[in-house]
Amino acid sequence: MHGNAIVDSFTRAAVVHETRFVVISENVAHRSIGHMFYIQNGDETMNAFVNNLAVEAISGTDFGVFQSKLSPSLAPGIHEAFDCTKVSEGM
Repeated sequence: MHGNAIVDSFTRAAVVHETRFVVISENVAHRSIGHMFYIQNGDETMNAFVNNLAVEAISGTDFGVFQSKLSPSLAPGIHEAFDCTKVSEGM
């Protein structure tokens, strides 16, 4: 992944998950909810993050920043917690 601009992402800019020998380089991430550049499990090896820039990471609890532009329903699970009682009632 090289030379991208990731802007207003609802979940991260780049995730490396169970992957080896990947180079994430010269990317810019701006206004993303959560971690910008992320290694998922920790068993990923021989990957490189080179010359990336992350600006204005937003906490999931600060979701109101996006509400003026987009509907909260576009990001399920970020704005409100999952209600486990609804699942158990159906059993």
